[in-house]
Amino acid sequence: MNGIQVSFADSQTNSLINRVLSANGLSNVIPTSSRKVERWDTWTNAKVVIGKSNGSGANKTEFNLKSLNIGMDRRIAQDKIIGFSLGLGKQDRTATGSDFSGDVDTKQYTLSSYGALELSNKGSIEAVLGVAKATHKVSKNNTPSADQGSNGFFASIAYRADLQAQGVDLSPFIRYDISRIKMKANDTLTSSETATDEAIALGIDISKTENYEEGQLTRFMSVEYKSDIRRDGNDYLSKNAEQEVSVKLGLDYQKDDTTTSINYERIQSTNNKAHSNGIEGTVRWKF
Repeated sequence: MNGIQVSFADSQTNSLINRVLSANGLSNVIPTSSRKVERWDTWTNAKVVIGKSNGSGANKTEFNLKSLNIGMDRRIAQDKIIGFSLGLGKQDRTATGSDFSGDVDTKQYTLSSYGALELSNKGSIEAVLGVAKATHKVSKNNTPSADQGSNGFFASIAYRADLQAQGVDLSPFIRYDISRIKMKANDTLTSSETATDEAIALGIDISKTENYEEGQLTRFMSVEYKSDIRRDGNDYLSKNAEQEVSVKLGLDYQKDDTTTSINYERIQSTNNKAHSNGIEGTVRWKF
Protein backbone atom coordinates (compact mmCIF):
# COMPACT_ATOMS: atom_id res chain seq x y z
CA MET A 1 0.00 0.00 0.00
CA ASN A 2 1.23 3.50 -0.82
CA GLY A 3 1.23 5.80 2.16
CA ILE A 4 2.94 7.13 5.26
CA GLN A 5 3.79 4.55 7.91
CA VAL A 6 3.26 5.59 11.54
CA SER A 7 5.75 4.12 14.05
CA PHE A 8 7.17 4.92 17.48
CA ALA A 9 10.72 4.83 18.76
CA ASP A 10 9.66 2.67 21.73
CA SER A 11 9.16 -0.89 20.48
CA GLN A 12 6.61 -1.79 23.20
CA THR A 13 4.46 1.24 22.37
CA ASN A 14 4.78 0.47 18.69
CA SER A 15 3.70 -3.15 19.24
CA LEU A 16 0.75 -2.12 21.44
CA ILE A 17 -0.51 0.46 18.93
CA ASN A 18 -0.24 -2.02 16.07
CA ARG A 19 -2.26 -4.64 18.02
CA VAL A 20 -4.98 -2.07 18.79
CA LEU A 21 -5.16 -0.96 15.15
CA SER A 22 -5.21 -4.54 13.90
CA ALA A 23 -7.97 -5.54 16.32
CA ASN A 24 -10.12 -2.75 14.89
CA GLY A 25 -9.38 -3.58 11.27
CA LEU A 26 -7.10 -0.58 10.84
CA SER A 27 -3.55 -0.12 9.57
CA ASN A 28 -0.57 1.89 10.73
CA VAL A 29 -0.16 3.22 7.18
CA ILE A 30 -1.93 6.44 6.27
CA PRO A 31 -2.86 5.92 2.61
CA THR A 32 -1.90 8.51 0.01
CA SER A 33 -3.01 8.74 -3.57
CA SER A 34 -0.87 6.75 -5.99
CA ARG A 35 -1.78 9.20 -8.78
CA LYS A 36 0.65 12.08 -9.02
CA VAL A 37 -0.51 15.58 -9.77
CA GLU A 38 -0.43 15.88 -13.55
CA ARG A 39 2.43 17.95 -14.87
CA TRP A 40 2.08 20.46 -17.66
CA ASP A 41 2.81 19.29 -21.19
CA THR A 42 4.65 22.03 -23.05
CA TRP A 43 4.87 22.00 -26.83
CA THR A 44 6.33 23.96 -29.73
CA ASN A 45 4.98 23.70 -33.26
CA ALA A 46 6.34 25.03 -36.57
CA LYS A 47 4.56 24.87 -39.93
CA VAL A 48 5.33 25.84 -43.52
CA VAL A 49 2.61 25.86 -46.22
CA ILE A 50 2.87 26.68 -49.94
CA GLY A 51 -0.26 26.95 -52.07
CA LYS A 52 -2.06 28.33 -55.11
CA SER A 53 -5.63 29.38 -55.92
CA ASN A 54 -6.85 30.00 -59.50
CA GLY A 55 -9.74 32.15 -60.66
CA SER A 56 -11.22 32.77 -64.08
CA GLY A 57 -8.94 33.84 -66.91
CA ALA A 58 -5.53 35.04 -65.73
CA ASN A 59 -6.59 35.57 -62.11
CA LYS A 60 -4.49 33.56 -59.67
CA THR A 61 -2.96 33.85 -56.21
CA GLU A 62 0.16 32.15 -54.90
CA PHE A 63 0.93 32.15 -51.19
CA ASN A 64 3.27 30.81 -48.56
CA LEU A 65 2.67 30.63 -44.83
CA LYS A 66 5.12 30.20 -41.97
CA SER A 67 3.84 29.85 -38.40
CA LEU A 68 5.21 29.16 -34.94
CA ASN A 69 3.05 28.17 -31.97
CA ILE A 70 3.84 27.45 -28.35
CA GLY A 71 1.43 25.99 -25.83
CA MET A 72 0.90 24.06 -22.66
CA ASP A 73 -1.82 21.74 -21.41
CA ARG A 74 -2.55 19.38 -18.56
CA ARG A 75 -5.11 16.90 -17.33
CA ILE A 76 -7.16 18.63 -14.63
CA ALA A 77 -9.31 15.56 -13.92
CA GLN A 78 -9.35 11.96 -15.05
CA ASP A 79 -11.59 12.89 -17.97
CA LYS A 80 -10.71 16.56 -18.61
CA ILE A 81 -7.81 18.33 -20.35
CA ILE A 82 -7.29 22.07 -20.69
CA GLY A 83 -4.61 24.02 -22.52
CA PHE A 84 -3.48 27.39 -23.84
CA SER A 85 -1.65 28.39 -27.02
CA LEU A 86 0.11 31.47 -28.41
CA GLY A 87 0.81 31.70 -32.14
CA LEU A 88 2.68 33.89 -34.62
CA GLY A 89 2.14 33.53 -38.36
CA LYS A 90 3.44 35.25 -41.50
CA GLN A 91 1.73 34.84 -44.87
CA ASP A 92 2.87 36.31 -48.19
CA ARG A 93 0.38 36.42 -51.09
CA THR A 94 1.07 37.47 -54.66
CA ALA A 95 -1.95 37.96 -56.92
CA THR A 96 -2.13 38.62 -60.66
CA GLY A 97 -5.08 39.26 -62.94
CA SER A 98 -7.92 41.70 -63.44
CA ASP A 99 -9.51 41.21 -60.00
CA PHE A 100 -6.41 42.28 -58.06
CA SER A 101 -2.75 42.53 -58.93
CA GLY A 102 -0.22 43.03 -56.16
CA ASP A 103 1.08 41.65 -52.87
CA VAL A 104 -0.51 41.16 -49.48
CA ASP A 105 1.89 40.41 -46.61
CA THR A 106 0.19 39.45 -43.35
CA LYS A 107 1.51 39.08 -39.81
CA GLN A 108 -0.95 37.47 -37.40
CA TYR A 109 -0.96 36.80 -33.66
CA THR A 110 -3.34 34.35 -32.01
CA LEU A 111 -4.17 33.46 -28.42
CA SER A 112 -6.40 30.48 -27.77
CA SER A 113 -7.66 28.08 -25.15
CA TYR A 114 -8.55 24.48 -25.86
CA GLY A 115 -9.86 21.48 -23.98
CA ALA A 116 -11.21 17.97 -24.17
CA LEU A 117 -13.84 16.06 -22.22
CA GLU A 118 -13.53 12.28 -22.40
CA LEU A 119 -16.86 10.44 -22.44
CA SER A 120 -15.87 7.08 -20.98
CA ASN A 121 -15.99 4.53 -23.82
CA LYS A 122 -18.06 6.83 -26.04
CA GLY A 123 -15.23 9.05 -27.30
CA SER A 124 -14.57 12.69 -26.46
CA ILE A 125 -15.70 16.26 -27.05
CA GLU A 126 -13.00 18.75 -28.06
CA ALA A 127 -13.23 22.54 -28.26
CA VAL A 128 -11.08 25.54 -29.20
CA LEU A 129 -11.75 29.25 -28.62
CA GLY A 130 -9.32 31.99 -29.62
CA VAL A 131 -8.75 35.56 -30.71
CA ALA A 132 -6.62 36.83 -33.59
CA LYS A 133 -5.02 40.14 -34.46
CA ALA A 134 -3.23 40.86 -37.74
CA THR A 135 -1.54 43.53 -39.82
CA HIS A 136 -1.83 43.37 -43.61
CA LYS A 137 0.58 45.25 -45.87
CA VAL A 138 -1.17 45.70 -49.23
CA SER A 139 0.82 46.72 -52.31
CA LYS A 140 -1.14 47.22 -55.53
CA ASN A 141 0.49 47.84 -58.88
CA ASN A 142 1.18 51.58 -59.33
CA THR A 143 -0.22 52.23 -55.85
CA PRO A 144 1.83 52.92 -52.68
CA SER A 145 1.67 50.20 -50.06
CA ALA A 146 -0.82 50.59 -47.22
CA ASP A 147 -1.18 48.84 -43.88
CA GLN A 148 -4.54 47.51 -42.80
CA GLY A 149 -5.35 45.91 -39.47
CA SER A 150 -7.81 43.20 -38.56
CA ASN A 151 -9.02 41.40 -35.47
CA GLY A 152 -11.50 38.67 -34.74
CA PHE A 153 -12.19 35.36 -33.10
CA PHE A 154 -12.31 31.70 -34.06
CA ALA A 155 -13.83 28.64 -32.43
CA SER A 156 -14.52 24.99 -33.09
CA ILE A 157 -16.20 22.08 -31.35
CA ALA A 158 -15.84 18.44 -32.31
CA TYR A 159 -17.09 15.01 -31.29
CA ARG A 160 -14.58 12.20 -31.70
CA ALA A 161 -15.16 8.45 -31.33
CA ASP A 162 -12.40 6.05 -30.26
CA LEU A 163 -12.41 2.63 -31.93
CA GLN A 164 -9.88 -0.14 -32.48
CA ALA A 165 -9.59 -2.89 -35.07
CA GLN A 166 -6.73 -5.40 -35.31
CA GLY A 167 -4.34 -3.19 -33.34
CA VAL A 168 -5.17 -0.07 -35.36
CA ASP A 169 -6.73 2.96 -33.66
CA LEU A 170 -9.63 4.52 -35.57
CA SER A 171 -11.02 7.91 -34.59
CA PRO A 172 -13.88 9.22 -36.77
CA PHE A 173 -14.95 12.79 -35.98
CA ILE A 174 -17.35 15.57 -36.86
CA ARG A 175 -16.42 19.22 -36.28
CA TYR A 176 -18.04 22.65 -36.50
CA ASP A 177 -15.81 25.69 -37.20
CA ILE A 178 -16.61 29.39 -37.05
CA SER A 179 -14.48 32.52 -37.50
CA ARG A 180 -15.36 36.20 -37.61
CA ILE A 181 -12.79 38.72 -38.83
CA LYS A 182 -13.15 42.50 -39.02
CA MET A 183 -10.90 44.34 -41.48
CA LYS A 184 -10.30 47.94 -40.44
CA ALA A 185 -10.53 50.84 -42.89
CA ASN A 186 -7.63 53.13 -43.76
CA ASP A 187 -6.81 55.92 -46.23
CA THR A 188 -6.28 53.57 -49.17
CA LEU A 189 -8.77 50.80 -48.39
CA THR A 190 -12.11 52.54 -48.31
CA SER A 191 -14.19 50.92 -45.58
CA SER A 192 -14.11 48.32 -42.85
CA GLU A 193 -15.49 44.88 -43.60
CA THR A 194 -16.59 42.02 -41.38
CA ALA A 195 -16.58 38.46 -42.67
CA THR A 196 -18.02 35.41 -40.93
CA ASP A 197 -17.18 31.88 -42.08
CA GLU A 198 -18.84 28.71 -40.82
CA ALA A 199 -18.03 25.16 -41.89
CA ILE A 200 -18.69 21.53 -40.99
CA ALA A 201 -16.01 18.86 -41.28
CA LEU A 202 -16.17 15.05 -41.35
CA GLY A 203 -13.10 12.89 -41.12
CA ILE A 204 -11.19 10.01 -39.58
CA ASP A 205 -7.79 9.66 -37.91
CA ILE A 206 -6.03 6.30 -38.29
CA SER A 207 -2.94 5.36 -36.26
CA LYS A 208 -0.86 2.39 -35.17
CA THR A 209 1.67 2.39 -32.32
CA GLU A 210 4.56 -0.02 -31.75
CA ASN A 211 7.73 -0.17 -29.67
CA TYR A 212 10.84 1.23 -31.34
CA GLU A 213 14.33 2.06 -30.01
CA GLU A 214 13.34 2.21 -26.30
CA GLY A 215 10.35 4.36 -27.18
CA GLN A 216 7.06 4.23 -29.06
CA LEU A 217 6.60 5.01 -32.74
CA THR A 218 3.15 5.97 -34.05
CA ARG A 219 2.31 6.12 -37.74
CA PHE A 220 -0.83 8.10 -38.48
CA MET A 221 -3.03 9.28 -41.32
CA SER A 222 -5.95 11.71 -41.33
CA VAL A 223 -8.57 12.25 -44.03
CA GLU A 224 -11.06 15.14 -43.83
CA TYR A 225 -13.83 16.63 -45.95
CA LYS A 226 -14.82 20.21 -45.11
CA SER A 227 -17.78 22.15 -46.51
CA ASP A 228 -18.90 25.72 -45.90
CA ILE A 229 -22.17 26.48 -44.15
CA ARG A 230 -21.64 30.21 -44.55
CA ARG A 231 -18.95 32.32 -46.21
CA ASP A 232 -19.31 36.06 -46.64
CA GLY A 233 -16.60 36.45 -49.27
CA ASN A 234 -17.57 36.11 -52.94
CA ASP A 235 -14.17 36.35 -54.70
CA TYR A 236 -12.51 33.34 -56.30
CA LEU A 237 -10.37 32.67 -53.22
CA SER A 238 -13.51 32.27 -51.12
CA LYS A 239 -15.33 30.20 -53.73
CA ASN A 240 -12.38 27.83 -54.11
CA ALA A 241 -12.33 27.29 -50.34
CA GLU A 242 -16.03 26.39 -50.08
CA GLN A 243 -15.34 22.64 -50.22
CA GLU A 244 -11.99 21.02 -49.47
CA VAL A 245 -10.49 17.58 -48.95
CA SER A 246 -7.33 17.20 -46.88
CA VAL A 247 -5.01 14.24 -46.33
CA LYS A 248 -2.34 14.18 -43.63
CA LEU A 249 0.47 11.60 -43.18
CA GLY A 250 2.86 11.63 -40.24
CA LEU A 251 4.97 10.03 -37.53
CA ASP A 252 5.11 10.48 -33.74
CA TYR A 253 8.02 9.22 -31.65
CA GLN A 254 7.76 9.22 -27.85
CA LYS A 255 10.61 8.47 -25.48
CA ASP A 256 10.35 9.16 -21.77
CA ASP A 257 8.62 12.55 -21.39
CA THR A 258 9.37 13.87 -24.89
CA THR A 259 7.35 13.40 -28.08
CA THR A 260 8.52 14.48 -31.53
CA SER A 261 6.08 14.64 -34.44
CA ILE A 262 6.31 15.46 -38.15
CA ASN A 263 3.61 15.37 -40.82
CA TYR A 264 2.82 16.32 -44.40
CA GLU A 265 -0.62 17.68 -45.36
CA ARG A 266 -2.24 18.20 -48.76
CA ILE A 267 -5.40 20.31 -49.03
CA GLN A 268 -7.28 20.26 -52.33
CA SER A 269 -10.43 22.15 -53.32
CA THR A 270 -13.12 19.91 -54.78
CA ASN A 271 -13.29 22.13 -57.90
CA ASN A 272 -9.55 21.47 -58.49
CA LYS A 273 -8.78 25.20 -58.65
CA ALA A 274 -6.86 25.50 -55.38
CA HIS A 275 -4.41 23.41 -53.39
CA SER A 276 -1.73 23.68 -50.72
CA ASN A 277 1.09 21.52 -49.38
CA GLY A 278 2.32 21.82 -45.82
CA ILE A 279 5.04 20.40 -43.57
CA GLU A 280 4.55 20.58 -39.80
CA GLY A 281 6.81 19.63 -36.90
CA THR A 282 5.99 19.50 -33.19
CA VAL A 283 8.01 18.82 -30.04
CA ARG A 284 6.16 18.12 -26.77
CA TRP A 285 7.66 17.63 -23.32
CA LYS A 286 6.66 17.64 -19.66
CA PHE A 287 7.90 19.80 -16.82
